[in-house]
Amino acid sequence: YNACGQAAMATVLSNLGVQPEDSTNAVMREVYRKFPPDIVWGRFGTSFKRVERGLTGSGVTWRWEEGEAALLETLKRGEMAVVMLDIGATVDEGWGPIGGHWVVIYAADQRGVYLSNWPGDGHCTWHSLRRSWDTLMTRAFYGAAPWQSHRWFLVPSR
Repeated sequence: YNACGQAAMATVLSNLGVQPEDSTNAVMREVYRKFPPDIVWGRFGTSFKRVERGLTGSGVTWRWEEGEAALLETLKRGEMAVVMLDIGATVDEGWGPIGGHWVVIYAADQRGVYLSNWPGDGHCTWHSLRRSWDTLMTRAFYGAAPWQSHRWFLVPSR
């Protein structure tokens, strides 16, 4: 419950080799213990500041990028992209009507992108990604003005 930010951080830590992959979820539990959800006492998930602090505290450097072209270049370099999506805009992908959701994008093809912590086979269409990546909810989440379009993502590295 409310642990998608921690799942994204654990995915990054395992993928970069900071923590070993672990079928017992020990990495996820450790991340959750050290960097729990923090929006309204954890009831509404994990802020981007908590994700930044969690990665930094685990020895991972990161940078922010913006836009679809930058996302594709990031993936071509073999890097991951940590993204906050508005799942209320992706009801056709199997989600409910409202909420933010942290995912890690690790690959793309002509049909869309491949995500960690996503229903079904982990594939999200370009149409759904574009709809959910820049909404009033995601703008408010990052503290952006409602009229300011954005498609931000965090690129972790070691």
